[in-house]
Amino acid sequence: MNRTRLPAVLATAALLIGTAVVSGGGAVAAPAPERAVTVAAAAPAAAPAATRQSAKWYWSDGYRYLTRTFREWKYPTRASLPKLYVKMSSSYPARKVVLEYWDNSDNRWERESSQWTNGKGIATVRFDPYNCTGAGYCDGFWYYRLRILAGSGQGELKSNKFRITFVAA
Repeated sequence: MNRTRLPAVLATAALLIGTAVVSGGGAVAAPAPERAVTVAAAAPAAAPAATRQSAKWYWSDGYRYLTRTFREWKYPTRASLPKLYVKMSSSYPARKVVLEYWDNSDNRWERESSQWTNGKGIATVRFDPYNCTGAGYCDGFWYYRLRILAGSGQGELKSNKFRITFVAA
C-alpha cells in the first residue's frame, strides 16, 4: 500500500466503522449518529492540529550560558566571535530571527542582525563588537534579546534579555 495514502485510507475506514483514528497529531472525529456514511462520501483525513513553535539557542563554540564576555584580544574581529544558533522546533514555516540590543539613549530595542531560518529550522545570528559609539572595539555591556517574528499563523517569540560584555584591549 502506498505510504502517502495510508492516513486517508485509515480516515475512510474510521468513518465507515464509526471510530476515531489519530494520525500525525490530528484526530479524525467519528461521524454524527444521525448521518449515514457511504464509501462515496468518505471525507479526507483532517489536517494535523497547529502546534506553537518554540526555539532553543546554542553557541557555535559550545559555551553553555547565554550571558558572556568577549575580550578584544581573544576576539579581535567580527568573524572571530562565536555565532549564536537559534533552532526552531519545526523547520516549517521559515521564520526570521532578529538579534536586538537595548539602546539606552533612545530607550528602545534596536536591530543588531537578523537571519531567516534554513531548511533545518536553524538561524545564525552574529554579534558586532564595533556596533557602538566610537570608532573602535566596544567597551562595556549591553542587553540583548532574540525576537522571532510572527509568520504563517505562528505568533512572535521573544527571549528574556541577556547581557553581553565587550572588553576593549
